[in-house]
Amino acid sequence: MFAFAVRLCREPRVVLQRLFQCFFVWGQPAPRGAAGDAQLIVTQAMSDCVDGGSSETNFVVAELARKYHAELGIPIFSQKEVGRILEAMGVQVVSNAPTQSTTPILSKKYIGTEGVARLQKVFCDSRAWARALIVVPYPHFWRALWIYERLGLQVIVPEGLPKMKFQSNLSQWRWRRAITAYPYELAARLRSLCRGLI
Repeated sequence: MFAFAVRLCREPRVVLQRLFQCFFVWGQPAPRGAAGDAQLIVTQAMSDCVDGGSSETNFVVAELARKYHAELGIPIFSQKEVGRILEAMGVQVVSNAPTQSTTPILSKKYIGTEGVARLQKVFCDSRAWARALIVVPYPHFWRALWIYERLGLQVIVPEGLPKMKFQSNLSQWRWRRAITAYPYELAARLRSLCRGLI
């Protein structure tokens, strides 16, 4: 909390703007930047199903990532839930961030949005890349976007990002219904803001 207070003193306008966005920005994002300028496609995934199968949202994310991969000829660094689908489609990914669904959220081994983004940023840095086209379902898109920007990536937002589809059989209970997903996402945004991640 001390770090948050220091940041608030140093960048009050930025912090207050982000705080406002945490509560009020939820809709489909507008395209940003030219897709042709991207050097890498990055994805974040939604929960797998309880039976280990892929969620509807992850299929849609994979399909959109495949589309831009085919159009732009650039590599994909995916979260594993989406990467597994891409590989089944015959699309090679340069790397997969670990899956979220196999590790409890409170475990130190849990790889969440920030962890996935950091792995992708390290990959970009190793190749002196700075421009990433992100394929993430909204409303989760917004937190991912803010984290990528805070890490220093130049984010390109494509057209037609999908909305999360809530399913009753998802392994992560918070994404099963809107009534649990939106409060969880708001809490995660506020936590990320307090930790200086967004």
